Amino acid sequence: MKIEGPWDTEQYSALARELLDLRMLWLPENSRSVPPPKAIWFRHDVEVSCLAAMEMADLEHALGIRASYFFCVESPFLKGQPEALDRAINHIAAMGHGCHPHPILERGEEIAMAQTKARDSADRFGLDDRIMTLHAPNHSDVAPLAQLDRCEIVYRMVIEESFAYHSDSMHRFRWGWPDAIDPRPMQLLTHPIWWSDGRKLGQCVEEAAGRGVSYGTLQQFLPKLLVS
Repeated sequence: MKIEGPWDTEQYSALARELLDLRMLWLPENSRSVPPPKAIWFRHDVEVSCLAAMEMADLEHALGIRASYFFCVESPFLKGQPEALDRAINHIAAMGHGCHPHPILERGEEIAMAQTKARDSADRFGLDDRIMTLHAPNHSDVAPLAQLDRCEIVYRMVIEESFAYHSDSMHRFRWGWPDAIDPRPMQLLTHPIWWSDGRKLGQCVEEAAGRGVSYGTLQQFLPKLLVS
């Protein structure tokens, strides 16, 4: 199935059910976990909206899915909202989902700095930092990221192509529509903001601006999506 037009939670539910019909649900315990053949790992980057993440978690719980949620607590969309982050993380973890760090790697920073940031966010918000991913929009080469402890499962398996990797980060699946027929284990990376009714990116930009966050700051954070 391929979805036409704007995405919503009902369409995500249909996609998830289709993939679950032919695949085994899998949730890694740490960065070196090895997936079985035909496994599917549902994972999400939470960078823009806590409410959208909770919607997604509720939907997945109803479908019997346990997924991994990676929280970018320093995102300009989320920074300065500790109560909203605490509420979302506690809500999502209570349903059996994994909640992990998604630190920002700034231009010019040493990659190892990401581990320090991950530990900080784990300590502040109770995240499980045995696995992490990075928000690194200025790093086109993921090879160095694959060497970083706790990122191995995400980036090394993408480089080796031992996972079928599908990401909706450009509000489209950049490496093709998720194909349930592919024999490899699958990482399905989705961003809850794209599938959330009434909380699209433009609205979140307006809400951030209302808190005094400049458009330039948001654009630097999401350079491929927010253009001048």
